[in-house]
Amino acid sequence: YHRRLDRFYSFKKKSNGLIDNNINALWVDSKQQVWIGTAQGLNKIQLNLGHRSKFDFDRKVQKQRIFVRFKKLYFKSIAMESPWVIDFKENACYRLDESTRMIQIAFQKIEESHIWQRPNHSSNSLGNQILHLCGNITQYAIASLGNQKDMRQRDLEFETKDGLSKAELLSKLNKAVNEAKETILNASSEELMRKREVQGFHFTGIGILIHVTEHYSYHTGQIAFWVKQLKNKKDLGFYEGIDLTITNKQ
Repeated sequence: YHRRLDRFYSFKKKSNGLIDNNINALWVDSKQQVWIGTAQGLNKIQLNLGHRSKFDFDRKVQKQRIFVRFKKLYFKSIAMESPWVIDFKENACYRLDESTRMIQIAFQKIEESHIWQRPNHSSNSLGNQILHLCGNITQYAIASLGNQKDMRQRDLEFETKDGLSKAELLSKLNKAVNEAKETILNASSEELMRKREVQGFHFTGIGILIHVTEHYSYHTGQIAFWVKQLKNKKDLGFYEGIDLTITNKQ
């Protein structure tokens, strides 16, 4: 199904259909050509023309050239993933969004003068918390999971004492979270299982997602606690209008 053209494509026979039904990868290029990698070979469908071209791996010349071209140019293809992988990634993004939502609500309760105020000399301000979260999310979910260069300067996250407003801090956080979510959703199953070194630790991609979400949630709790102290509030209204006493249903 092509969403923009609102059109379904169906191939009932192998002679004018896919070489094989075992699909390993899909990719749509800028010319609206769908490249379909199967266990038996590579298929190409021209969506806007309804035209299909088939490349068979049994043809010796095409076998190597097309496979290499597919691997080099379309190495970021969308892998056909298991339902649990898709669900895991979507839930990780949901957890990130939930922490962001709570921080935004908390920041609505405070004044600009509260941003860089510290509970004591041993604790961090709200501004430091946001900078620290941006550094952690970028190092783990963007740089490590996304295979980018790690440029983090962790000490600066805690040494900074001013210079950014509420709006600027939230914008910086939103940018990091959105880029992290894009990286997470585009990560392949192989990348989620690959072990790599990050911040001196050894994690798979799955380990990175677990760390990023729990670390974000942990510091969101710290932010909420400090805002409650600053404003003398018992509840910040994170779940306003939601009945949290409802019991589970099967």
